[in-house]
Amino acid sequence: MTEKDQLFTFLLKTKESFLKGKFIKITIGKTRNKSSELLNIYIRPVLVKTENLLSFTFRYKNKDIT
Repeated sequence: MTEKDQLFTFLLKTKESFLKGKFIKITIGKTRNKSSELLNIYIRPVLVKTENLLSFTFRYKNKDIT
């Protein structure tokens, strides 16, 4: 399975779990660019008004950006 196929499968399964209401969270780490200050990306579902959305938090060495 190629990297592109793996990414497609990952995104498809993530979408399916989100639509079924079973999505809890995703933590992405170990960036390819070692000079980057980005440590992790956290993705979690949130309810805004009546709409289910995804919240992204980018964790850097000295700050978090939501």
